[in-house]
Amino acid sequence: MKIQFNGRLLKKGVLLIYLIMNGAIVFAQLVFSGEDLRIGETTVKISEGSDVVLTQSLSVSENATFTNNGSVYFNNNKEETLDINTLLDGSGTYYIKGQKDYFLKGNGAAISSLVIGGGTTLWLMNDLSVINNLNLEDGVIDVANERELKIQSADSDAISFYNNADNPSFVQGALVRNTIPDIEYIFPVGAKNEGFHPFTVSDVSSSGYIGVNYSPDLYGAWSGLENSFQLETTGGWQVETVKNDLSFIPGLSLYDNLAILDGNYNIFYSANPDFASSDFSLDFNSGIKGGYLTTTTNHFAGTFTIARITTNSLGQEGVPVPELINFLVKDGRGRTTFEIPGLLNYKNVSLSVYSRFGNLVYQSNSYGNDFDSRNYRSGTYFYELTLETEEGKSFTVRNIIEIMEHN
Repeated sequence: MKIQFNGRLLKKGVLLIYLIMNGAIVFAQLVFSGEDLRIGETTVKISEGSDVVLTQSLSVSENATFTNNGSVYFNNNKEETLDINTLLDGSGTYYIKGQKDYFLKGNGAAISSLVIGGGTTLWLMNDLSVINNLNLEDGVIDVANERELKIQSADSDAISFYNNADNPSFVQGALVRNTIPDIEYIFPVGAKNEGFHPFTVSDVSSSGYIGVNYSPDLYGAWSGLENSFQLETTGGWQVETVKNDLSFIPGLSLYDNLAILDGNYNIFYSANPDFASSDFSLDFNSGIKGGYLTTTTNHFAGTFTIARITTNSLGQEGVPVPELINFLVKDGRGRTTFEIPGLLNYKNVSLSVYSRFGNLVYQSNSYGNDFDSRNYRSGTYFYELTLETEEGKSFTVRNIIEIMEHN
């Protein structure tokens, strides 16, 4: 039994039950293992409870009507191509569980629900929209540069995955999720050579799409700052939003080499979502929440990574170094002065403060806790602090002062 599709033959495999209804072809059960399947100006419907198994390439034209209310399995034993140029409508699910990779291309590709399994890789050469659910069982979705995988559902559980450091199934490249306020969203992103490095978004200011792309080597893009702080080699996350005024609270995973990073960290943020730039800030409200580094500060689109500032309780020559709080606000509803605890215990304290461009904005050879953030613009400043004890021993501290507006 054979059915003609736009000049190519659909060959019967194990069992095929079909009905011709107003020009439409309705499948109940089908295992297709013949030539590549091409669907042109045709209406195809897969009934509820039906299973269709494809082992070859599939092409669906923009003029086709394809409705799946059952299950479609792609079970290939060699690399194949999915050329989708329209919405594959219906409430059914598409399973990619072959022995080899699939390459997906086409314009306007959209499907109802998608399951990735079998350890395979789905290479997205063009954009793909998933209307309902994405289930990452075992395998990677590799999104090409300047392309995206978009999840249209705003449900928090629209993406299913294993949230563990050794999770083998994630999205490499741009993953875009539809978000609404009062819900936390996890973006299961990562890189094949670096593993799973998810990102969380919570307290979204308004509904809208947010895209996250994990880059394993972003920490290497900032140079010349290693004297002030250390960036972790876990990489970074590039975040974009459709709305310029959409803000959110970020959460950066502490997963690294199948373990959880442990230490005192701050969120390093650059407002440029495309690359790391010199226009950055450190979020001193950062704290560990589960396996994530999060904060109480709302951020906008940009680039995020994890920074560590190392402080010594005892400096050179045995000079004790006080614990300094470097996060200041401008409007007086919080700490506005850069204070040196135990100031009177030192013979002399010298402080020099520089803008992020290296310009000296403050200098005192006899500091008296009088550097006031209300006199300066918000942003990141570098300082050099020299402490001299009564015994004549001295030690120099170089670090950052972060001045921020109070929201």
